[in-house]
Amino acid sequence: MKIIYLILSFSFFLSCAQTEKEISLEYRPSGTITYQYDMNSKLMNMKGILKTDYTKNGDLVDMNVEVVSLSADSDDQGDLGYGEFAGQSYTRIYSKYGASADLDNVPTQIVNMELFVVEFPKTAIKAGSKWKSKKTAKPDMFFDYIDTEYTCTLVKDDVVIVKAVMNFVSSDKLSSGMKLTRKYDGEYLINPKNGVVTNAKLYMDMFSGFTKLDGSFEIRML
Repeated sequence: MKIIYLILSFSFFLSCAQTEKEISLEYRPSGTITYQYDMNSKLMNMKGILKTDYTKNGDLVDMNVEVVSLSADSDDQGDLGYGEFAGQSYTRIYSKYGASADLDNVPTQIVNMELFVVEFPKTAIKAGSKWKSKKTAKPDMFFDYIDTEYTCTLVKDDVVIVKAVMNFVSSDKLSSGMKLTRKYDGEYLINPKNGVVTNAKLYMDMFSGFTKLDGSFEIRML
């Protein structure tokens, strides 16, 4: 009985130690990373593969993006012709904490790359830590910026899990006086060694001006 008590006590100690584990995260990708993403909603379904190459530029990181493949379809229109965007390339610039550093010159991009990068605080975090960021929504023609609230839910040696709630904000109103809305809510799995997103599943909730739409956006590193 005493041995069982000691084992349970030790397990509880390990659990508490893990919960309290702290880590300082920085965005330090390197080399080439390929992502697959899938977006599914009532409006359309989209699948794409992006190849990202990274170059260190002082304290900044240049993310060079190539759209390897892209397809989209809808129930009522079939193929939407997005395949023509394959081969498109552009560069995004981020700080060592994952903040956008190209706010004055955000390139046109078929997928907002802010969905692939988590912005970290400048202080250490642990399970339960919360922080906020204000990401750019450019060059989105409907929204100006993205208010994001992060919550760390798990810190381990091989993975950090962060919950994100992203609200897209627009200063414009429709002729009806209503505003377009877009929200992503879900979890990111992050490599603690370089701050890179390895997997994510986000749930979408949008108002298009005519109807509410919902769906999912999934990211997977290949």
